[in-house]
Amino acid sequence: MRNYFLLLTVSFFLATCHEQVAEKKEEAKSQEMILVDSLNNVAWQTLGQNPERARGLAQVAVKKAIEFDYRQGEAAGIKTIGVSWKEQSEYDSALTNYQKSLTISNELKDEEGVAKLANNIGTIFEAKGDYEKALLNFQNALRFFESNKDSAKMTVVITNIGRIFAKQKNYQTALQWYFKNLKINDELLSKNPENTDYLNSQMIAVGNVGMAFDELGQSEKAMPYYHQYKNLAEKLSDTIRLADAYNFIAF
Repeated sequence: MRNYFLLLTVSFFLATCHEQVAEKKEEAKSQEMILVDSLNNVAWQTLGQNPERARGLAQVAVKKAIEFDYRQGEAAGIKTIGVSWKEQSEYDSALTNYQKSLTISNELKDEEGVAKLANNIGTIFEAKGDYEKALLNFQNALRFFESNKDSAKMTVVITNIGRIFAKQKNYQTALQWYFKNLKINDELLSKNPENTDYLNSQMIAVGNVGMAFDELGQSEKAMPYYHQYKNLAEKLSDTIRLADAYNFIAF
């Protein structure tokens, strides 16, 4: 009986040791993931001011993520590297990194991540003048956000689709997309009228409608939208777009 009790005690002791080791490993992994996420967040916030620094931080995050086998962090870092290249108009490098991130996101079955990357890839094809591939990627992204009723992200993609048709001088079709955007923005603002993201989206939408009417030679229809654009620019204290608004109205 003593031997049995001793063996049982040892077994419990060993089990406890294994649990403690497992807990420490999980804790260490959690700390490593936090480090990668922090590096990615700082890199993302740095993109607008210093794309090269952002890329350097994201590269460190990717290296750490690979060491820690943190695939989600790896995908995020690679995506940020892609954005940093896009900021510097290095479209081939941007596309390569977006596609790498897309491969990982597909492996992880991260459907939202895939949709966001499809939108990003669409902007690269747009910049390269391949409007057919741009539209294909934008439409893939839009299908996901529509199915998830994510109106805020829908407005981003719809703006991109409308812009493609405008670049192709198909202003009537562009207007259809811009008006669809206005409707969604109105719904979002009715629930949260002071949300700056929604106000900014609305400002872009009315500006796009105004420019499309102008291109169609219908300046009388464009003018009310330009005035809305000006009012929203004033509300958001956006001096650059306010200057654009005065320029639109003047002409």
